[in-house]
Amino acid sequence: MVWQPSLADPPTVKHILDGARFADIAFADVHEPVYYGPDVAAALDWVCGFTCTSEVLNWLDPTAAARAGAHAVRRSPRT
Repeated sequence: MVWQPSLADPPTVKHILDGARFADIAFADVHEPVYYGPDVAAALDWVCGFTCTSEVLNWLDPTAAARAGAHAVRRSPRT
């Protein structure tokens, strides 16, 4: 797997933006709800579409990947 920097890590992002010659880089926390769909199944489909999530699931054998998906649904507070 190729290392991919996290855009959630301010020092990493600052390093990237500094390298692109951006100036006066600042960060602010944002605490707002995120909508991934009308239900757990839709949210799980959405999140499993993220490259990082799908890559991790692809590393698992089919049984473990199915268990991971079922575990995510069971842990949801809205099910």
